[in-house]
Amino acid sequence: MILKSSNKARNYAVSDVNRGFAVNSACCLIVMVFGIILIAFGGRFGANISLAGFLGIAAAAVMLIAEIFTMQSRKKRMFRYMQEYSFCMDAVTRTAVEAFIHPIAVINEDGEIIWGNGPFLKMIGKDSHFGEYIQDVFNNLSVDKYIESSTEVVDDFEYKERSYVIHGRAVSNASAGISLAALYFVDVTDTEKLRKTMEDSRTIQCLVVIDNYDEVIKETPNSNHGALMGEIERCVNSWVSSAGGVVRRYEREKFIVFFRSREYRDIIEKQKYIVLADVRNINLENKIPVTLSIGTGCGGSTLDENNKMANLALEMALGRGGDQVVVKTPDSYKFYGAKTREVEKSTKVKARVIAHALRKIIDQSSKVIIMGHKNSDMDCLGASIGLYQAIRSRGAETYIAIRRASSNAKLLLDSFVDDPNYINGIISGERAMSIVDKQSLVIVVD
Repeated sequence: MILKSSNKARNYAVSDVNRGFAVNSACCLIVMVFGIILIAFGGRFGANISLAGFLGIAAAAVMLIAEIFTMQSRKKRMFRYMQEYSFCMDAVTRTAVEAFIHPIAVINEDGEIIWGNGPFLKMIGKDSHFGEYIQDVFNNLSVDKYIESSTEVVDDFEYKERSYVIHGRAVSNASAGISLAALYFVDVTDTEKLRKTMEDSRTIQCLVVIDNYDEVIKETPNSNHGALMGEIERCVNSWVSSAGGVVRRYEREKFIVFFRSREYRDIIEKQKYIVLADVRNINLENKIPVTLSIGTGCGGSTLDENNKMANLALEMALGRGGDQVVVKTPDSYKFYGAKTREVEKSTKVKARVIAHALRKIIDQSSKVIIMGHKNSDMDCLGASIGLYQAIRSRGAETYIAIRRASSNAKLLLDSFVDDPNYINGIISGERAMSIVDKQSLVIVVD
C-alpha cells in the first residue's frame, strides 16, 4: 500500500511546498508594491517615507531570494526522505538491497522508477530517481516485456559504453492494484573483454598440402625444381607471416601452420586464403599450375580437437578435387577456392577420402535425408536405395525424399514403398521439410 500511495504522497507534498512558496512570494510582492507606493508619494510626506519604501523593497527582494533557495532545499530533503521510505521493506532488507553491489531499480507499468539503490543512481548519474522514467533514461529499453512476463526476463544491454545483463521479474499485487517489475543490472564489461581476449588468443591450425606435387615436378624442367619449391615455400611463408602465424614444413609437400584466432579472422578469412592464387600464379616453366589443399580446424576446446578437425577438413578438400580450403568447426564447414579442374592421384584414393569424410559427417548428424534430381530415374532411385541401406547400417535416422507422382521409375519405386523395410523411410518433400533441423544432413544423388 505504501508503494501504491507513494506517488500521491509525493505529489501532495510537492503541492504543499509550492503553495507555501506562492503565499510567501505573494507577501513579498505586496511589500515591494507598498514600497514603490511609498517611494512614489514620499516626496509629499518627507524623505523618511521614501527611505522606508526603499528598505521595504530591499527586504522583500532578500526574502524572495531566500524563499526560492529554501524551497529548493525543502524539496531535496523531502525527496530524500520519501526515497528512503517509499520502498516497502523492513530495515534489514532495505539496508541489504541498498548496499547490493549491482544496480537495482523498481518500475511500475508506465516505466516510472519507483525505487533505485545507490549503485543504480550512480550508474545513471543522478542524485534522485523521482520523476524519472526508465525508457527516458535508457532509450532502447522496453518496459512491457518485464511487466507482462510471468518468468524472469534476461537481456543484454549497452549503456554508456558498458555492457550489462539485465534480469527483470514482474511483481503483481492484485489487492493493491499495482504491477511492478524489479530490474537488476549486472555489469559484464570486464568479463566480456576477458572472454574476447581469450577468444582472440585461441589457436587455429591449418594443414597445407601441395596436392599435385608429383605431377608438377614431373612437368617442370629439372633445373627449376629447387627454384619452384623455393617459390612455393616463399608464398606460404609470406602468407603466414602476414597474420603473425607460425609455419613448419614437415614433409616435401606438406606444411603445418598455426594462427591466433584474431589475426586469422581479421586477415586470413577476410582475404579468403589468397595464398591459393599466389601459388597458382607461379610460373617457372611448370606446365601444370601448382595447387594447394588446406584443411583448417578451429573452435575446438583443445589443440588435439583442432588437429583432428584440420585433418578431416584436409581430407574433405582433397576429396573435393583439391585447390581449395575447407574450414572445419565443431558444427559446420566452410569452403574457399576450387578455381582449377580436379586434381586427384587416383579414383580409389578419392573414393576412400570422400567415404571417410562422409562417414564422419553422418555420425555427427541428427538425421540424414537422401534426395535425387527432379523426375527421378532408375539410376537416381538405385543410388538412393543403396546409400539408404549403407547409412542405416551405421544406426543413423535415414529418409529418402522423393516425389512419387513425377518419378520416371514409378514401378520400381512402388515395389520399395510396399516393402516393410521402407514403409517409414520413403517420404515426400513436404514431410522432409517438416522434420529437417540445423543438424540434419542432406545428400543429393544422381
